[in-house]
Amino acid sequence: MTSERTILGVDKRGMPSQTDPSGYCNFCVVLVHQDGLVSCYRGQGTPEWVADRGDWISEAEAALHFPNLGPEMKRLGMTYDRDA
Repeated sequence: MTSERTILGVDKRGMPSQTDPSGYCNFCVVLVHQDGLVSCYRGQGTPEWVADRGDWISEAEAALHFPNLGPEMKRLGMTYDRDA
């Protein structure tokens, strides 16, 4: 049985887009904790949607969005989920 996911952080960003008619693409990066592991997901939608259905990103990329990720995980005794 798995425990409930907890959203630890949200980073909303935008970037230029050649395919979006507005010329701009908004996306969200969500830091999630579940069962002692931390994962990070990227996608378009609400933080809850991205946490459930977004694309998993590496710890290195997650650290770009959440600069204190490493020290905070160490302080809390958490591990980054490299098998998501």
